[in-house]
Amino acid sequence: MPVAALKTALFACANAAGVSGRFANTAWRDRRLLILCYHGVSLGDEHEWNPTLYISPRTLTCRLDALRRLGCTVLSLSEAIDRLYEKSLPKRAVVLTFDDGYFDFKAKAWPLLEARSYPATVYVTTDRWTSDVSIEHLRASYLSWRSGRGVVSPCPARTLSVMTQPEVADVAARGVAVEMHTHQHRLSPDVEGLLRDIRVNRDLIASATGRIPRHLCYPNGIYCGYQMQHLSACGVETATTCDPDLAAPSAHPLLLPRFVDCEAASQATFEAWATGVASWLPRRTHVAHAFH
Repeated sequence: MPVAALKTALFACANAAGVSGRFANTAWRDRRLLILCYHGVSLGDEHEWNPTLYISPRTLTCRLDALRRLGCTVLSLSEAIDRLYEKSLPKRAVVLTFDDGYFDFKAKAWPLLEARSYPATVYVTTDRWTSDVSIEHLRASYLSWRSGRGVVSPCPARTLSVMTQPEVADVAARGVAVEMHTHQHRLSPDVEGLLRDIRVNRDLIASATGRIPRHLCYPNGIYCGYQMQHLSACGVETATTCDPDLAAPSAHPLLLPRFVDCEAASQATFEAWATGVASWLPRRTHVAHAFH
């Protein structure tokens, strides 16, 4: 049996046997923060094309409803970080983050969150604000996939595109926290380029939202240890990775772990992360470059 299928089976058994529920009520879970990461939310069939990048609105609805059913407390990123280090988190604390600033966040995800009064953070890359908002290399792959399946109907407008600057300003005005994801969706290896990219990203977000962003998400989950002192000096207070774990009060604020949720992840796996039991199984990180 593949490892992913084996873990899903174990999580399903743990949920059915009540182990996950008991684990969710431990002091260990109460001291930890689950930061969830999402990317795209399908406007059409994108989750069938790339289930590790996209999630369908139906599956996202199941996830959000599960958070309420499991008694999770969904916090804003800023409040959650403060309370994590103050050791004052509420029971089963969760944060919802969305990477890249896709248009489908505004069209599909935010209405679901707003209906439940769930706060969210969107990490935005700003380079496409001054050019074509479509993500051409992803769009080409998606259209090729559709063609291979014989799909002739046009894909939904704005598929695989990011929010424009006015659209980002609109969601920010409606309560979404907009934070940094670098200007060009990469961390430059040289310090000067790194700081310039962060400052451009920060200033463009501030001009759109009226507030200075303080939090960063590493593009593609890639980070290098030597960059952290420079990020701190540039005013970055926290940074999230794609390393799967729950954040403990001992976590480095520039190395906060997240569980990357997507259509390919089972509901049992999601609930195992929400309760915390999943963090006790071996897992690998998504980081290509760690400390050096």
